[in-house]
Amino acid sequence: GNPPWEPPHPVKVEKRANAVVRATADPMPSARKLGEERFSAGVLDAIDRCLKLNEKERVRDCGELLRLLCGAGAAPVAETVVQEPGQEQREAPAAVLPKTTPQARSGKRQRGMLTAAGAVLAAAAAWFALDSGERFRDCDVCPEMVVIPAGSFTMGSPESEEERHDDEGPQHRVTISRAFAMGAYEVTVTFEEWAACAAEGGCYRRNNGWGQGRLPVTAVSWEDAQTYVRWLSRKTGEAYRLLSEAEWEYAARAGSRTRYSFGDEITPSDANYGMNIGKTQRVGSYGANGYGLHDMHGNVWEWVRDCWNGSYAGAPDNGGSWERGDCSRRVLRGGSWGDNSWILRSANRFGDLSGNRSNSVGFRVARTLTP
Repeated sequence: GNPPWEPPHPVKVEKRANAVVRATADPMPSARKLGEERFSAGVLDAIDRCLKLNEKERVRDCGELLRLLCGAGAAPVAETVVQEPGQEQREAPAAVLPKTTPQARSGKRQRGMLTAAGAVLAAAAAWFALDSGERFRDCDVCPEMVVIPAGSFTMGSPESEEERHDDEGPQHRVTISRAFAMGAYEVTVTFEEWAACAAEGGCYRRNNGWGQGRLPVTAVSWEDAQTYVRWLSRKTGEAYRLLSEAEWEYAARAGSRTRYSFGDEITPSDANYGMNIGKTQRVGSYGANGYGLHDMHGNVWEWVRDCWNGSYAGAPDNGGSWERGDCSRRVLRGGSWGDNSWILRSANRFGDLSGNRSNSVGFRVARTLTP
């Protein structure tokens, strides 16, 4: 049948993210307002607490949520006595003996259901009401962005990986604790992106001789890329930046552990590489990975923030950029239209002087979503 009520038009993720950064009111209507006269006030208030913009006001755990849903007078869940192997059988204290009345069994089932519901709602609250994969633009000349969820992954390649280099290790676990946004595509040379910055005097004019259209901007140095993200930040009032190397690999892998995001083998139908075309292709000419990102393998190399280090010994494990090492050189990722297939692997990395420009090098942007 029809649902008991029609949900409102969804609030775009960037509107809630902007409200956090700017400390303004939440643009999303409250559950109490939307569900009034349809659901109980207690349930609606609990949902609102889970989805508070200010994390200090959100429900912290299932126990707190259970108390909200049950009310202050809810009976505690009976304790379980664990019997260790070989331990003499002993009687459970009277205070925690399981009750056997039908009413008690019914109450226990209800509490179990509420605990399960609490786990789901608490997990949803932890996601801060951001939908991974959601796309947005902050302005009409801004890159299209994709929300990347928080998570953990193993960075680098195992020693058994074919065509691996030593600078891809040692493998280490990295945890990215907050969702962030990044460009769905490499920054393009079109008026909607790089050319808009040049027109306003923020970037130098660039023409690679391959045309305009939706081609990635190339022959840009790391310093040029930094100039662009500073211009974009001034224009939008948002915190645009280059990705950290860890964020780049996390997003490129999109949950995969294989050489490429789609498996251990690659063909010309998967990416632009190996001089198959001999120049850059329009961004988005190949399929997206699991996070909705295009051209993470091939087309152009992409600058990231990190200084160059020849191994991951001592690398950050929190997803931040590594600002120690040889900072005259910066890290490039992803490989390009002219490279062999093994260079496009998710773990492969390269360092170049921050002032160098090449027609095989571009970049994509990131944006911080939370303070």
